[in-house]
This record gives sequence, structure tokens and C-alpha cells, in this order.
Amino acid sequence: MLFTTLIPLSLAALAAATGGPAIEKPAANSVIQPGEEFDFHYYSMADYLRTGYNTSIFLFTSEIGALASGGQNESVTTGHFFGRWSTGSVPNNNHPVEALPEKLTMPDFSVNPGGFGIGKTASDAPMFLAVFEEWAEQSGSVGHKIAYVSTPIIYNGTKSS
Repeated sequence: MLFTTLIPLSLAALAAATGGPAIEKPAANSVIQPGEEFDFHYYSMADYLRTGYNTSIFLFTSEIGALASGGQNESVTTGHFFGRWSTGSVPNNNHPVEALPEKLTMPDFSVNPGGFGIGKTASDAPMFLAVFEEWAEQSGSVGHKIAYVSTPIIYNGTKSS
């Protein structure tokens, strides 16, 4: 138990020292209920000689290792798109203008999303809060570099007292 607690703390400390990426909040394996507002803190890639541009936050129902396999896939995973925000290290970055939020609200997957989609309930479901950040540095790249980090959470889990 102590070992599993030390790993996320070590990763957060390393990210803070090296300039990201890391998700500090919510902590790994946090239990979050549908509709619950929870703390969010991300360590950006932005640092000396590195510029962070935009950050997109997703909630995935599975790890997205399938993306590395290439080819075509109709559904790599399911989940929720929280949004895209400015990382904040470029003063004139206005696409988008909003800074990263300090809190996010967990979606309720049992609610019908509209159209042909229908909701589905889930309890004690392992999920992954994932962050993609567009960034660049002096070495140059064709387009922005994309950093990825995720942390496991438990959706609609039983909270212990």
C-alpha cells in the first residue's frame, strides 16, 4: 500500500522538477462520483526554453495503448471530453483563451447524451483521466509536440469511511 502511494508522489515530484507532464490532482485511484466536482492540477511541459500551448482533458474507460498500433479503429475507447484550455505560458495564445480549470465535474454516464446514444450505468469502474498537451522547444518540430499523461481513477466507486 505504501509503495503504491509513493509512486504517484514520486512522479509528481519528478514532473515538478523537470517541467511535466504529470497529474497531481486527483490522486491516482481516487474515487469520484457522477456529478461530483473534483480538484484538478496538472504540471505542464512549459518550462525554461519550452512553451506549452493548449491542453485537452479526457476521461477514458480504458487505457489507450491501442492508438500506438496504427491502422483504423472505429472505437479505441469510450469516455468523455472535458475540454481544451490554454496552458498559459504564451501571453498571446487565444485559441482557446481560458486557462486550465482548478476543478472538473465528473460526467454522469447514466444520462442519455441525446441522438442515437443512450446512457449506461457503471459502478466501481476503473477509468483514466488523460491529458494531452501541445508544446514546443528550441529543437524544433513539424507541428507541436504532443505530451500525454494519465492517472487511474475509480468512477462511481464505494467510498470508505
